[in-house]
Amino acid sequence: MFPPSMLANVYVKGSLKNTEDGFEFALKNNIESTMLSGVGPIVVGGQSYSGAAITLTVGDRVWQADQIGWRNLVPASVGVSINVRVQGAPLPSGPVKLSLTAASADIGSLTFEVTDTI
Repeated sequence: MFPPSMLANVYVKGSLKNTEDGFEFALKNNIESTMLSGVGPIVVGGQSYSGAAITLTVGDRVWQADQIGWRNLVPASVGVSINVRVQGAPLPSGPVKLSLTAASADIGSLTFEVTDTI
């Protein structure tokens, strides 16, 4: 099992930004290639986002979090960026604490927290 501090290193610091319909950030796996079997919830400022509110993009492929599962895995290869887009209210300017839960096909459920700035 990887410690949360190590998992937080997959978050691309400075990638958090508001979008027209919420916010987005990037992950870049630098630990070990795996397949994601689930993503969410993402908790920001006490607000929890899950299911169709979360979209992952790897290259030109797109998945909604509610479509990810054992029959529809998301590749998380070392060195490859994953864009995570969340539909919801834009985030306030300043420091923001994010909590992200994801399930890996070979490791199980993992949760880590990071702080970034809008």
